[in-house]
Amino acid sequence: MRLIYNDSREQVKIGDEVTLRDGVKARITHFAKPHKPASSGKVSVTTEHGREHEYYVGVIAAKWIDREDRA
Repeated sequence: MRLIYNDSREQVKIGDEVTLRDGVKARITHFAKPHKPASSGKVSVTTEHGREHEYYVGVIAAKWIDREDRA
């Protein structure tokens, strides 16, 4: 299972700089795989303002591929 960006299809990595849906720039600090088939997983970021947040991966325009938990 891999987390990739929707547009570029490049793999998401810790330390990547991303722009959130509201235009705030952030750096990826952690991500967690989905815990069940209906889950999308989460990503943790630190914003340009120094705040830490956790979001669903869709907020950074990413998705999981090669999922073993789905048929």
